[in-house]
Amino acid sequence: MTAVRVPVGPVPVRGRLLGEDAMLTEREREVAGLVAHGLTNGEIAAALFISATTAKFHVGRVARKLGASNRVEVVAWAWQSGLAANVAGQVPAAR
Repeated sequence: MTAVRVPVGPVPVRGRLLGEDAMLTEREREVAGLVAHGLTNGEIAAALFISATTAKFHVGRVARKLGASNRVEVVAWAWQSGLAANVAGQVPAAR
């Protein structure tokens, strides 16, 4: 798996800069985008054909790499960085 530098600069969220030097893998970028669309860990797992535990692991890694305190900050970063719009086609139909 190759790490890919996020193609945007740091994104301010609640007075902090998130993702300043984030190196997200392609899978982590997919997961961040799906989190931004409101999917639960179980739904992310189903969409990516992985276990819910693996999805939870990826969400945690994304948050740590971005310096996000919680899932909501990952969502804010993904939308502000434009990542969420890039995965719109991968989001499963209405739940």
